Amino acid sequence: MGHPKWDEVNAMEPGLKFDQLIAEQVMKWKPHSRNTGLWVDANDINHPMASSHGSIFDFHPTKNIVDAWKVVERMRRDGNEVNLWMYEPYRGVRCMIEDANHGPQFSFKGKTAPEAICKSALLAVMP
Repeated sequence: MGHPKWDEVNAMEPGLKFDQLIAEQVMKWKPHSRNTGLWVDANDINHPMASSHGSIFDFHPTKNIVDAWKVVERMRRDGNEVNLWMYEPYRGVRCMIEDANHGPQFSFKGKTAPEAICKSALLAVMP
């Protein structure tokens, strides 16, 4: 048996629940308090004119590479190094996220790049 945190993330399937977890835990977004169906920065949750990051139902980082790349950009902006490796033929993708101060490394191999990116990012931000 592996580390409990890794086992929990490994069991997650790409989809809406996992996407929302990435939005809240990694991107640090929250649904707007006025039930607008939009993601906003956590510190703007009650601001009536908060800048939106789009609809809660339009952010799919676990399946969409464009949204997954937003996760990569967020991790880099937070001071992490992000590396991706592709295994051929079609044996998956590994994403490794390393703390900028050469602290812990979080690595995950997924069937797709979005899955590997999201699982590695979630591991990196989990307490």
